[in-house]
Amino acid sequence: MSHKKLREEKNCLNCGQTVSERFCSHCGQENLDWRDSAFHMVLHYFQDLVHYDGKFWQTFRLFLLKPGQVPSAYMAGKRKRHLDPIRFYVFASTVFFLFFFFVAESGKEISKTTAENFEKRLYQLEQERKFLAQSPDTLLVDSLIRGIHQLAMEEDSLAGNVSSKRNFELDFSAPNQNHEINEGWLSRFLEERLKKRSEEMNTIHQGDGGSAFKAFGIELLHKLPQLFFLSLPFFAFFLFVLYFRSVRGRYVSNFIFSVYHYAYLFSIALGYALLSWIVKLLAHPALDTIWGWSTVVFILYPFVYLFLSMRRFYNDSGWTLWLRYLTLLFLIFILMIVLFVCITFVTFLF
Repeated sequence: MSHKKLREEKNCLNCGQTVSERFCSHCGQENLDWRDSAFHMVLHYFQDLVHYDGKFWQTFRLFLLKPGQVPSAYMAGKRKRHLDPIRFYVFASTVFFLFFFFVAESGKEISKTTAENFEKRLYQLEQERKFLAQSPDTLLVDSLIRGIHQLAMEEDSLAGNVSSKRNFELDFSAPNQNHEINEGWLSRFLEERLKKRSEEMNTIHQGDGGSAFKAFGIELLHKLPQLFFLSLPFFAFFLFVLYFRSVRGRYVSNFIFSVYHYAYLFSIALGYALLSWIVKLLAHPALDTIWGWSTVVFILYPFVYLFLSMRRFYNDSGWTLWLRYLTLLFLIFILMIVLFVCITFVTFLF
């Protein structure tokens, strides 16, 4: 029952009938004051999902104890007690990525000051030398550049680095090619875009390759939801191909299984990220050791869970199950690599 207050008016907002009690006798709608803020709408959404008798806990409990049972029950028409797949997926993925990005942002390292960052200092001096071109003052700038190079090499030597050379300029452009070769428009476009993007990043990060690389890594990190979202229909398609002659031969059956499976994995990943964050905050050596072994279990768990889910949902067993399972893992592995490369390439270009 809702905690909103009752309306003083006795007309049902849904059908217009007179409401004598809390519920309309004609359509069953509660006669409540529905005026709410955006915050209360979001709050009520989460309350409906996770309150003690909510469908989320029932769905999650059955997922945990009986892999593959929830999608099987959904396909059999038993849908009253469980969250529907799309709602479960949206809730689990949203909460997971919100917490994941919160932890990622809070764990950022403090960047060096300009005085400590040789890359940025050299970049600024290079810009100054370009500005003072054809001027006697360039001699002073050149001496400063040589001095910073010397300091950088000494720092590398003290740190025990094998190489004392540093990359003080970002360069993602393609290598020089023989321009006599007739290149297509796509090759020219990509080469020009790579060069322009390299110059943009070099300017933004002032020649600091490490800073540029970290920024690009964070940008890629925020593309993870897209990676999983794009992989989901392919995951369902692979299952459809592997089981097209079985009772689950329709694509929609495999799609429902895939959505539920992804949603549950997001829930487990959220639990792992939360526990990892707590262990990191406590910073106890004994907990770190235990958590190191627990991480191995969390890494292996999704593979075992997928196998058990496929066995129950598709009623499969024996060597055919193993063959389909290993084929699915191989296809997903290739797909994730291809999607990651594509997303990385598009992210860098645009």
